[in-house]
Amino acid sequence: MDFTVLNLLLAIFALRLCFLRISKRNEKAILLGGGAEYDAKNTRFLTIIHVIFYFSCFAEAILKGVKFDFISSVGTFLVIFAFAMLYFIVNHLLKGIWTVKLMIAKNHKYNPYWLFRYIKHPNYYLNIFPELIGLALLSHAYGRLWY
Repeated sequence: MDFTVLNLLLAIFALRLCFLRISKRNEKAILLGGGAEYDAKNTRFLTIIHVIFYFSCFAEAILKGVKFDFISSVGTFLVIFAFAMLYFIVNHLLKGIWTVKLMIAKNHKYNPYWLFRYIKHPNYYLNIFPELIGLALLSHAYGRLWY
């Protein structure tokens, strides 16, 4: 595997951990403010699948000795788009209430932003799906796209 792919995969993983830290901080504030977590089993399952997907893409890239090419650049573009959307959602739309977990703040107010009216779960469609597809393309882990 060339260093471009390796460095991109490590940067993506590090960036995901940074957002996880934001989520943990927001979770703590929501719980202290009287909010609650819902469907913890589902969140745990999705987290495990997400981590397995990340590691399997990384392992496949190492085993295949992936070189950065056109497919990798398409994957990189998708990942950049996904993290740009996540940044926008976390820092502008949901601010202190965005979490990885399904949580509801005690005095949660409806967000009337047009994105929430037309896209039911924008974090899934604009962040998670493009991120995972992009990660699979970057690492040439085509088999991961079927799971």
